[in-house]
Amino acid sequence: MKKTCVFILMIMISCKDTSNKSQKVGNSGCIIDNKVLFEKIAEEILINRYGKDQILNQKPYVIEYKNDSVWTMKGTLSKHKDGGTFYIEINCKNSEILRIGHTK
Repeated sequence: MKKTCVFILMIMISCKDTSNKSQKVGNSGCIIDNKVLFEKIAEEILINRYGKDQILNQKPYVIEYKNDSVWTMKGTLSKHKDGGTFYIEINCKNSEILRIGHTK
């Protein structure tokens, strides 16, 4: 778990958006406080787990902010493809991965 937290922090530092155009969420207690940052973090975690082609081929992603503390992202498949999609949930306040998986 420590490796994941360090990895997430490294991504956050490298992706820090200073333009205020990044769709900040209402909760100021969030470490992952915008959609752009969350997408980059989640994408890197998923690529490390499932492979680059597997994840990038599931764009566009469906991203939601729920319960004032949880970011979710899931992949999509085109109508002509068989297979499953990924799903990830991350707590915005402490960057803990709450759920991660891939349907078949």
